[in-house]
Amino acid sequence: AKKKRNADFAMLVTNAMKKGTQGFFVERGVIVVHVTGVMSVAGILRNQIVQIARMKLGQLQREKAVKLILNYLEGPEFTNSMDTIIQEALAVHKELIDEFKKHKAWWDKRCDAYGKIRDEAFAVKSKSRDLLSGKTSETQAEKLPTLERPFEVEISPKVSLAKKKPVGIAVVEAGDDNVKEA
Repeated sequence: AKKKRNADFAMLVTNAMKKGTQGFFVERGVIVVHVTGVMSVAGILRNQIVQIARMKLGQLQREKAVKLILNYLEGPEFTNSMDTIIQEALAVHKELIDEFKKHKAWWDKRCDAYGKIRDEAFAVKSKSRDLLSGKTSETQAEKLPTLERPFEVEISPKVSLAKKKPVGIAVVEAGDDNVKEA
């Protein structure tokens, strides 16, 4: 594809990594990068392409410049930096998923507590009203509206982490049929 398009660089974005790599490597002139590192690599490549174009180099000089860039990208300094970027991005993504789950659990607990508060308040109100009116029979519970949860968070396959665990977050607002991907 690189030769067919007469491109200086070729990049493959994937979740599948070669054994012994952390999310970035160059193989046969093709840059292979994990999805979490693609923005960093694409930005760097774009800047290099623009810089080479501004230099108005001849074909041989251009090829030499591209080769120098590829050698740097294949080297341990750049590879280690990209691996760090990718691992940090995966770590904060995992933290975000965990945070969403915790917030959902807190909201579920809070909504359940409000339901109990409502039910107990009604029971006290009914019992005190019955005592004052002289009724001794069981009171019928007044049908109160169900408390709506402000939102639902559904965890669904969206982004694959390094350990191949599918994760993703869809936030569904109460009464809203539109799913917003996070």
